[in-house]
Order: sequence, then structure tokens, then C-alpha cells
Amino acid sequence: MALSGNSTSEDLAPYFDAVEADVGLEESPRNDRVFVSDGAIGDCRLSETVVLPGRVRNLAASALEFLRGTKSCAIICDSEITHFDQGGPRRRLGVLSRGKRIDVVCDGLFLCAGTIDTLLLVRRLGSALHSSRMHSIGANVHDHISMPIGEVAIGESRAFQEFLFPTFRGNCIVGKRLELESADDSMRGVLHFQFRFDDSPLYRQIKRILALRQQRAGSIEILWAMTKASPHIFELCRIGYVRFVNNRLHVSRNVPVIATLDVESTCCGDNKVEFNEFGDVVMSWDVRRDDEVAFERLYERARAILLELAEKYRVRIKPLGDISTFEGRLDHLRREATDAYHLGGGLALGELIDDRLRLIGAENVYVISSAVFQRPGLANPTMSLMALAHRCVDDLCFELGRMPKCERQSRADQPRRGVPS
Repeated sequence: MALSGNSTSEDLAPYFDAVEADVGLEESPRNDRVFVSDGAIGDCRLSETVVLPGRVRNLAASALEFLRGTKSCAIICDSEITHFDQGGPRRRLGVLSRGKRIDVVCDGLFLCAGTIDTLLLVRRLGSALHSSRMHSIGANVHDHISMPIGEVAIGESRAFQEFLFPTFRGNCIVGKRLELESADDSMRGVLHFQFRFDDSPLYRQIKRILALRQQRAGSIEILWAMTKASPHIFELCRIGYVRFVNNRLHVSRNVPVIATLDVESTCCGDNKVEFNEFGDVVMSWDVRRDDEVAFERLYERARAILLELAEKYRVRIKPLGDISTFEGRLDHLRREATDAYHLGGGLALGELIDDRLRLIGAENVYVISSAVFQRPGLANPTMSLMALAHRCVDDLCFELGRMPKCERQSRADQPRRGVPS
């Protein structure tokens, strides 16, 4: 982390360890340097990305349970804040929960929401605090710009399947992607492969069955959905065999595999979330010139890697669109680029939040949201948010006189960081 005028750093590994223990992940995701023969590609790393089970996603379960054990702690679900009182060291909140109004006096408050809702909450609390920094809420939001660049014909290449196809580790699905960055680390992105299962009737039906199970539908409804997959019984058996014997996700040959380049969008003042006079959200977002430059530079590296993979594993990769020229690539970018649903930013570090993710001016109000990210990063944000939840619980428990949850150097031995002005 970095602050204006000074800098600070902290090892978050213990908190990621706690998250992995929560979700039953016995082995941490790997991140290994990949040897690439083309020297123009530069540094490249093959990293694992973990897809968490739906029942634990976005929930730091053990951290919440640990906090629940704190005296006078309560977790109120399905609620909204109607009033906020800044007076004194403790906070008085008015909460509407399931139609009932509740007055809450608390030592610490956690704002946990998506980026847009977090900015709305902070704006509301900022009004109560008479904050002079209200104008900067929502500035410099960011995302990953996602761009399909090639279709992969895998054929019978078992070696490429072993290299590429996701595996199962415990209850998690582990995929692979190649991390790319410019020489000065100013431009970063990932080359990954999307499996378009929705283009296959069989996989659409499997997803339907799994959705019914998650929704706890009745046995008859689930069985009826299973009968619709019965014409594909041999393919189903193969999927099951590969899943439970090889611990790998089987991908049928008729499922399109798309090579996709995700690039960090540049932090630009023109990309922002604003609020009109009625309090409604107005979002300004576009692909900027700096984004085009980043895409062009990283695309050249991604293209060289794809050519090397095609030669090594004997697979065919067909370019999507006319991207043989600079102008063609930019036109393809403007027409086909989408966001990766990883919207973040809007709360400037050192201006709206401090390095402990506390709202400046309300030091016992913590923010756990992608809105605190200062750049998109190279990973999906879910596990990072869960790690930050553990860290904030650790901070609050220290303030309340309880032992920190994660086993690490005691905070009593560390200098306390002040609130930046």
C-alpha cells in the first residue's frame, strides 16, 4: 500500500492463508515463471486462479464467527442504514431491518458491498460527517477490459488439455492464465482461455441441474431436468469419469475455447461515478487512449505466446476479426471489448480511506469493498476481499483488546500507523 507523502507495506499472506483454510483449499495457488523462447515477449508467469464454491464466495466465514464471539457483537442481515451519528468515540446507527427500526451503538462498523453501493454508503456517511472530501468520492474507477482475440481448436492434443483445462482441488475449480506486464510495470494484463459452455446444449442442461440443486429444488424437478440430459449419456459418463478420476474438468470438442486478453484499465479522471441532485448514480466510462496503448503493447506479447503454444502443442488458433494491422486491432477493441465485471476504485487511499481501510473522519468505520482498490490488479477480486475482511476483523479485535485471529507478529510489537491528514 502507498500513501501520499509516506509509504507502508504489510504482508497479507496470513490472511490469504486464513481464506484458503475457510474454503478448504489445502494447496495455495501457484505462480511460476514460464520460459518463453521469444525474447521480445519479456517476463511471463503462469498463474492459477481459483473459483470458489458459491456457498463460501464473498463470505469470510471464520472471520465473522470469530467476531461474533466478541462481547456485545451482533451481525444484522437484510438491513439498511437510515441514520448515522458521528458524536463521540462510538457510533450510533439507525438501522431498518426487515421492517423494524433498530438503534445500534457500535465500536466498529464494516461497510461490505459492491463498488457502486459502497460509494453510495460512503457518500451518505460523508454527509453526516460534513466531510470536505465529498467531491472526490467516485473518482478514478477502474476495471479489466476484456477482449477475445482468438479461437482455439484443441483437437486431440492431450498435452494441451493437461496444460489448459481447469482442475478440481477440494471444492474449488482451479484454472490457469498467463500474466503479462510491460517492462516498467505500468501496463498489466492476463491471457486466459474462456470455455463457452452455454454454446453446448449438454452443458447448458448440466448448469440447469446444478442451479436447481443450489436453489434446493424438489427431487422431482431435479430428476425431470436430468432426463433431458439422458440423450447424452455417454458424454455424461465421460464428464463424470474425468471429474472424479482425473480431478479435471472435461471439455467436449464442440465447446468453443476463446483466447481472451484482459487488460487493466488505466486510472483516469474521466472514468468516474458521480451523483446527480437526486442522489442517483451517473457513471462515466469509456475506453481511453491509454487503454488502447496498453492493449496494443500487451496484444503483441499475447500473440507471440499464442503462436508459441500453437507450435508446441500442435493446436490451431484462429484470430477473431481483422487484427493483422494496428488500425484493425483498435477497431476490434472498440467494437468487441467488454468489462470483466470487476469494477473497483472510487475511494482514494490517503484522501478518503487510510491504510487500515478506515473511513477518514470516522476511524472505526471500515470499508471492505473493491472500491478501496487503487488499480485493478491481475486477479479476480473475491479472495482479496475475503483476505481484507480477515485483516479488518484482526484490527478491530486488537482495538477491543482481543488476540488477533491470524498467527503473525503481534500488533503490540508494531508501531501504530496514524491517520493521514
